[in-house]
Amino acid sequence: MVRLWAIVPSKAHGLGKSRLAGILGDTDRQALVATMLAHVLDVLRAAGDVHHIAVVSPQADTFGEGINTIVDAGEGLNACLNIAVEAARLGGASHVLILPGDLPLLDVEAVEAMCAAVLKTGFAIAPDRHRRGTNALAFSTALNLSLCFGINSFPNHLACASQLGIAATIVSRPTLSFDLDDANDWQLLQSMNTEPTPARKSAHAQ
Repeated sequence: MVRLWAIVPSKAHGLGKSRLAGILGDTDRQALVATMLAHVLDVLRAAGDVHHIAVVSPQADTFGEGINTIVDAGEGLNACLNIAVEAARLGGASHVLILPGDLPLLDVEAVEAMCAAVLKTGFAIAPDRHRRGTNALAFSTALNLSLCFGINSFPNHLACASQLGIAATIVSRPTLSFDLDDANDWQLLQSMNTEPTPARKSAHAQ
């Protein structure tokens, strides 16, 4: 049975987007992090191929109806995500989609492109606009995949897939490739004069 879980890592309150501290105060940064995360979760709720959503967080927050929290015990991002993937597998997930909560332009079409790709090939990945980081990663829970989030995660994930004999499907979408990390990203986002893309309900959603 095909069942896809979306997994979204989230930092503790007050710790997110520290590289924006020079241009945004603590309150504004916290509000920005919360707004982007809420947007990503809204988009995932609207995507017809996503059956369940889990947030990996060091705080046992409530993120809304139908979303559960997997506690980040502080063992590092990849270790926590491995725990989340195993929880998804034990929960009946055949596939997982991992994406961060700092994608302000994310839309339903991009999520469904990732879902369609992974359901077809078993492994899909979306790079950031520099093609160094990984902005979305989807794979079958049957794979013994080593997660490589961090510096140069995009080529590292491709290398991990290659070692397993997997042909990666690369999904390149402008709404997936833009993540908000530093002052340059913030200035670029401001120049776009745009708000987070509304989570339009998918025509395929139940």
